[in-house]
Amino acid sequence: MKSGLLNCERTQVGELLKKYPCLEAGLLETLLVSKKSDKHDLSLLMASYLGRKRVELDKNLSFLGTLGSNAPFIGLFGTVLGIIKAFHDIGSGSGGESGAQNVSLGLSEALVATAVGLLVAIPSIIFFNFFQRKIKTIIARAESLGQFVISSL
Repeated sequence: MKSGLLNCERTQVGELLKKYPCLEAGLLETLLVSKKSDKHDLSLLMASYLGRKRVELDKNLSFLGTLGSNAPFIGLFGTVLGIIKAFHDIGSGSGGESGAQNVSLGLSEALVATAVGLLVAIPSIIFFNFFQRKIKTIIARAESLGQFVISSL
């Protein structure tokens, strides 16, 4: 005997999806309105649906990961350019105290580039990891629900 949830009509499932527009509701609609009755076919249908949804959820996450991993290198590049400028100032300067001031200013400007790179990278990686974990949790919940529905058939 099938449970009440599995006996839902197509319109009831559609109403639930409108009321709760989440991944799990979409998966339920896909499984419950499917004409397939074989558990293996339904498992494949669920895997296909969740695979497409994972791609949708991950689509903008790669930018965040790329930003977080490359920002320190951009900051390091700015630091190297600043140090090159500072050494150029040493070589072309007349020396003395004003030369040391110019070098100190050049080095401090160079280190600002590193700080900015880290300031961008650290939050980017934190948010990347947060959203990555959130997506894994959402997909795992949907898989669990889908397996429950399929096993109930």
